[in-house]
Amino acid sequence: MKKITPIIIALAMGTCAMNISAADFGYSDGNAGRKSACRVGTTELQGMAIKLDGSKLKVFKGCTISAIKTAFGSSRTVDGNATLFISNSLTADPVLSQSVSITKAATWLEYNLDTPYVITGEEECLYIGYTGEITTSGTMLSADKGEAFEDVCFFYDNGQWVDAFPYGFGNPNVMVVINDAPAITDLILKPMDLQGYYKAESEYTFSASVFNFGDQDVDSFDAVVTIGEDAPAVYNFSGLALKPQGVYSFEVPGLSSTVSGEMDVEIAIKNVNSLQDGDESDNVFASTLFFYPADMQRTLFYEGYTGQECSNCPAGHRAFHSFVETIDTPVVEVMHHSGYNPDQYTMMVDAECTLFYASNSTYAPAFNLNRTLVPALGAVPNNVTSLPNIKAAYERVMNTQPYVSLTLESSYNPETRMVDVKFKSYTHNDMPQADVAFNIYLLQDSIIGYQSAGGTSYNHMSVCRGTITGGDWGFLIPEAAKVKGGEFEWTTSFELPEAIFSDYYNPEGMSQAMIDYYTVATVAENMRLVAYVGEFGGSNVNGYRVYNAIGADLVGQGDPSGIESIVSTTAPVIVNVVDGKIVVDGIYDSVNVYDLNGRQLSAEANLQKGVYLVKVVNGMSQIVRKVMVR
Repeated sequence: MKKITPIIIALAMGTCAMNISAADFGYSDGNAGRKSACRVGTTELQGMAIKLDGSKLKVFKGCTISAIKTAFGSSRTVDGNATLFISNSLTADPVLSQSVSITKAATWLEYNLDTPYVITGEEECLYIGYTGEITTSGTMLSADKGEAFEDVCFFYDNGQWVDAFPYGFGNPNVMVVINDAPAITDLILKPMDLQGYYKAESEYTFSASVFNFGDQDVDSFDAVVTIGEDAPAVYNFSGLALKPQGVYSFEVPGLSSTVSGEMDVEIAIKNVNSLQDGDESDNVFASTLFFYPADMQRTLFYEGYTGQECSNCPAGHRAFHSFVETIDTPVVEVMHHSGYNPDQYTMMVDAECTLFYASNSTYAPAFNLNRTLVPALGAVPNNVTSLPNIKAAYERVMNTQPYVSLTLESSYNPETRMVDVKFKSYTHNDMPQADVAFNIYLLQDSIIGYQSAGGTSYNHMSVCRGTITGGDWGFLIPEAAKVKGGEFEWTTSFELPEAIFSDYYNPEGMSQAMIDYYTVATVAENMRLVAYVGEFGGSNVNGYRVYNAIGADLVGQGDPSGIESIVSTTAPVIVNVVDGKIVVDGIYDSVNVYDLNGRQLSAEANLQKGVYLVKVVNGMSQIVRKVMVR
């Protein structure tokens, strides 16, 4: 590949008089197929545009825009036409306007301008695009579906021009044809999203992309990465043969910090084809990242929606627990018996959580991870509890900040059945949401009962039995606790009842037999607490993102992982695992073994790697232990 010499660069930055050629310039990667069709807003008037800023126009000083190339999502506009324009502002009258006929869709069309536009090189910017009218169900627009650029690509949305970046449609399929264009080498560093979850003393690899805006192939470039006060690191990429309008994605390792807190990060593209880039104004990305302490504990908050009559729910339970075995992140789980039909274990808080369905229709099995919207999966919650979907949601959650560290402690008095609870939060980084709440659920494991496709002795785990915070949505955290360095502590005491009635139901007029049916005896050793801190979004179903969560056994101390053994102070037995088998030392009548999907296993079985529940019965007393087979 022939490289551009400094002499050619000098000519490119000056007049176009010595170049007799035409080239296409825009931000689209060229994809204009049927799947590129889109619409923005609800009005019949649709439109899209690109911007050439002053730094690029100086390069084209004296050159002529002779044509506009574009693609349309549909040719069935109101009059079969579109209006092309060139303007200095999207809110002012255009300097050039021309009506054109749309002869076909999903392909590039080139329209010669009746009055070509001569670039003076003094313009602050130029906007080039089109508008047209189509029915409110039509898709007139066409975009490349790639990663959109910021501040240079625009859609017309219900009466105003807006940045295309947040929409997810990519870049407008609009290009300008410039006569006498210079030979220009011009890479653009595409927008990057580095606002993930980073911990000090850990190393991260990040991905980036460059777009070839120029009309020359790019064979090589350097990515210069500067983190904080460290010396810049240079990464060279060569042998590319990157064509005009092409995109090249690359990875850079070594993103790390030895200390926690904010850190400035800059990525710059240099030495394009071993020379200066034709326009360096869009070659730099800068951001401020936050690194959490190395010992920061991030916990996954899983909410499942289930029902005793849901025949697909046991498979959903198995999918989630098989996923948990593949990750190191601690997990706390809450099962809401809602989404299918209310059942024997449904509580009012479970019904309240169906807010997240955002419709009158509910379903199970379904799940949320940290109540975080995953655009690729659609609405919250997701109604396909499958391994790929859970993995996709997990990756999305783990790329968001947790903001707070949490501790949760409880102590239980078996004589009085009183429980003392202490909850604390420490804020590492300012929370972005106006209203942030904390809530604490009371859960119960090892409720043996009916489950469709699970039998009459299904082991129901992590069953939500209400909250101890006095409301379905908890309490708002004080403003002072939402900023960096803010601390919050909340304590309470409550009496664990002998049994819990499902308060979703109204006992008035119920027979005693029905009341008994919806009442479940509590076993202190099987009870757990789960606390979370997250956004409180009011009517916005996607405004309840959970930042961090923590679990604790009711009998014992805080357990952020949720997999430690349940502590008992009464049962004189010891439960161990020896060569994959459960071994119980002490006095007992029977031993029952369950996996986390609720299936009862033989107490003599050789168990595979995983977490199991062992119930040891001795007369009227029992103990349940969680054990791990490694």
